[in-house]
Amino acid sequence: MIVGSDICFWDEMTLPVLKFIKRSLKTHVKRIVIADPGRPPFWNLVDECHKLGGEVFSRRIYKPWKTEKHILVINNRNKKPSIRWVFLSSCVNLFIP
Repeated sequence: MIVGSDICFWDEMTLPVLKFIKRSLKTHVKRIVIADPGRPPFWNLVDECHKLGGEVFSRRIYKPWKTEKHILVINNRNKKPSIRWVFLSSCVNLFIP
């Protein structure tokens, strides 16, 4: 499983993150979960990940303040199991090949 949070915040990040996702799915990572506040580059990534079976779940709260956040979940269609766990943060260098 790969878990990422707030990693697609610049337009330039969409393609490297997408390449990382595709590479991860090829290595049999079972699930990828990316949380984001909903910036435009995230939605560009979501559009591309729909082709890979990605789904977005949105949650809204009203207290202590009104806000809405989004989680992109991509389940690998390949059934081969993986035991890898990778946690991503706002580290640009993780996506440079």
